[in-house]
Amino acid sequence: MATIRRNIYIIGIFLAIVLGVVCSLTLTKNSEEILFNKNTLESYYNGSNVDFIVPGPTKEQIVDIKKSENNGIQEIVPYYSFTMGILINAKNASGVGYVFQTADELNNTPYNVQRIIKGKKPQIGEAVVDYTFMKKNKCKIGDTVSLVYDSKELKYNIVAVAESNLEFTKHSGTVAIIIKEEDNQLFTNNKLKYSGAFVKSGNYEKCLNYLRNEYKPLSRLKDRESFDSDEAYQLHVDKFNAYDWMKETTDFQANYKSLSVKYENATKNVLIYQIIEAIIIIIAFLAFVLLALYIKSHKNNMDIFMRKNKDASKLVKMFSINNIVISIIFTAIFMILAVFLIDIERSFWQNPYLIVLLIPVIIAWIMCVINICFTSSVIHKRYKKNR
Repeated sequence: MATIRRNIYIIGIFLAIVLGVVCSLTLTKNSEEILFNKNTLESYYNGSNVDFIVPGPTKEQIVDIKKSENNGIQEIVPYYSFTMGILINAKNASGVGYVFQTADELNNTPYNVQRIIKGKKPQIGEAVVDYTFMKKNKCKIGDTVSLVYDSKELKYNIVAVAESNLEFTKHSGTVAIIIKEEDNQLFTNNKLKYSGAFVKSGNYEKCLNYLRNEYKPLSRLKDRESFDSDEAYQLHVDKFNAYDWMKETTDFQANYKSLSVKYENATKNVLIYQIIEAIIIIIAFLAFVLLALYIKSHKNNMDIFMRKNKDASKLVKMFSINNIVISIIFTAIFMILAVFLIDIERSFWQNPYLIVLLIPVIIAWIMCVINICFTSSVIHKRYKKNR
């Protein structure tokens, strides 16, 4: 019996490990990636509390836009942006830096509290990095991010990690800081212009019409002093006015409609992957049970054992149950580890779709009961035959 038990356990554990590794590295990983990308897309375009990103307004424009009641704009949040001179703990980092005036402005940006994965809402002198920036630059909460500007190093503490800003996932992610008063004064003294603005509409169609037909990013309009002649300056003005600035405007609703098509059947496809995975588990478990019960050497040993031992049926049933349970536990552990090890921030409570990844485990537990009943039935028949 010890030999039977040892062989069954060795085969069962080996099968569980192989199943767990194969399923985790193929179907589970693929399913997790699909669901994570779908959730990130929905979170960015539906959870940022933003309808448009427009090219840079001037400070005077911001005041006028906020005063107007005819442009359909509810909130407009200007920002400065940097692609160079970003440091993490005094070392060069890659990505895009956003600079905002107040913490409340983050409410209408991709860095609002609903999109923060961990940490707290940043305040003046603090920063939030997005997920992509954190992974690319290997930084964490508590690190120092700096902007090198005008030969000065402007330092900020990272206090939060937000979900990725999809506009810049190819640029190593983004970091958003709430500027200190002295640093803001430095920007003002140097007449630094806004790079762009996040816009939240009160009336989407009215706002879209305003941006399409009236809005001009006046921070892009150069002064007369930048040109050698009136003719050159007028040519610049004419080109500025004639340009279609909607080409540089991000429409969140339009983008989401076009990009979400890719994930329309995501949950259905993942469900199919998980059912396939469950079928693989079921077939493997059934094959193992049949192997353990019907292979000639095992069958002969089991028959001899049953003839000699009064409680053989009960013992073999116990060993079969233990082995199946151990196999399922191993498989479940590998599947769950696959989800968490792909990226530790991608967890079940952050992504509601990931619950479908439990389907193979649930089906495997159901098959555990079926296998136990099947095993018990076969053992009982042999027991009666050999009494």
